[in-house]
Amino acid sequence: TSQDNKASLVEKLSERFRFLRKEKTVLLLFLATICAVGLELCLTGIITTFLMELRGFSQVTSKLGLITFLVGIASGRLCIGFFVEKRRLLYLINLLFALSAVSIGGLLFFEAIELTYAFMFISGGMISAILPLIITLAGIMYAEMSGTVMGLIKLAIPVGGISIPFLLSVISKYASLELSLVLFP
Repeated sequence: TSQDNKASLVEKLSERFRFLRKEKTVLLLFLATICAVGLELCLTGIITTFLMELRGFSQVTSKLGLITFLVGIASGRLCIGFFVEKRRLLYLINLLFALSAVSIGGLLFFEAIELTYAFMFISGGMISAILPLIITLAGIMYAEMSGTVMGLIKLAIPVGGISIPFLLSVISKYASLELSLVLFP
């Protein structure tokens, strides 16, 4: 009865974890989530410092840069859902990672001040949609255990929010801010 229900629940849970340990796709989605969240949080955290120290922006114009990046994030999250086809989720996630690398690389390493705000907006838009698409893909791919898989993927959010900024700070402490920026793209 209640003892049988508990034993059945434990058995089902251990069965799910055995299955998930064999699934490399879940691990890849977990790692992709760490990267996407870490990049978004790191850029949000350092963009004003980057603009003031390495691009010569004033305090006001660097904050406008941060606002531009955040508006890009909001726009990306709002708009990308209108263009997504369920069968092309994996392709779109890969494309957004590639476009993020290009736009973030342009922002950080291309010193054209007149394009900086455009790179910030585009970078925010590209990186912002990756996390929701990964969660959606996980739920679709593992529909029979979507709660478990999406829960594991969502566990990567704080891991990415802690590990990538930590890695950035270690590199910038022992090397330089410029060298740590190579981590982003």
